[in-house]
Amino acid sequence: MSIIHIVSHTHWDREWYKPYQYFRVKLTYAMDKVLKTLEEDDAFASYLFDGQTVVLEDYLQVKPENQERLKALISSGRLVVGPWYTQPDEFAPDGESLIRNLLIGMDIAHEYGQCMMVGYLPDSFGQSGQMPQILQGFGIDSAVMMRGVPANELSTSEFTWEGINGETVTACYLPKGYSNAMFLPKGKTKDFLRIKDLI
Repeated sequence: MSIIHIVSHTHWDREWYKPYQYFRVKLTYAMDKVLKTLEEDDAFASYLFDGQTVVLEDYLQVKPENQERLKALISSGRLVVGPWYTQPDEFAPDGESLIRNLLIGMDIAHEYGQCMMVGYLPDSFGQSGQMPQILQGFGIDSAVMMRGVPANELSTSEFTWEGINGETVTACYLPKGYSNAMFLPKGKTKDFLRIKDLI
């Protein structure tokens, strides 16, 4: 029998194929719904907000009155943020910017209660050979990723990722990406067929 874990989350691009303010409007509606769901439904255990903290700033510039609600949910582990300030592209920026990205993201997450201690890198367009060293430097000993993994060399989605300097983190590769359950159809029969295929 398989044990299946469903991680409720969003992947959040601040700006991509539409301007920043367009995405911020969507962020505001999404965050309002997440807060309401977590506060009203104790069975909804937690929600992962894409390993970022910048979303807190972007949201609170629109709805500053919800700061304490965010702090309560983050402190209790129900709304999961960090360790990054923004989801990084590991190849475009200078290495120092990756370190500062983590430093700022973790500081903000701790200000709100707690920080997810996982190197969450689901959408980076490749993986840096020094990332295990960088993560370990911040006390992070695990990582999740999708792109930039030599999938043809893996026999399982979990592996030990060794960096250039020999430091390691336990890594989880997302072979089907981060949106597997995004388009589940309505109705248990069809859901089961789709879930069975994903498993």
